[in-house]
Amino acid sequence: MIRGARLEAGLTQAELAARSATSQATLSAYEHGRKVPSAATLQRILAASGHTLVVENGRRPVRTP
Repeated sequence: MIRGARLEAGLTQAELAARSATSQATLSAYEHGRKVPSAATLQRILAASGHTLVVENGRRPVRTP
C-alpha cells in the first residue's frame, strides 16, 4: 500500500520519508513488511504522498482528513 502510493506520487523513499517525518529506513521496513505502521503513522505517510486513508467500520466508512 505504502509503496504503491509512493510510486504513484512519483516520490523516492527519501522524499516520502522527509515529507512524512519518518526515516527512510523505517519507510523501507514498512514497504517490505519488516515493520507494521500504526494507523496514525500510515495516515501520515499516505497523506504525505497525496492519498487519503479510509477506514471502514461495519456499514459506514469513516474518512480521515
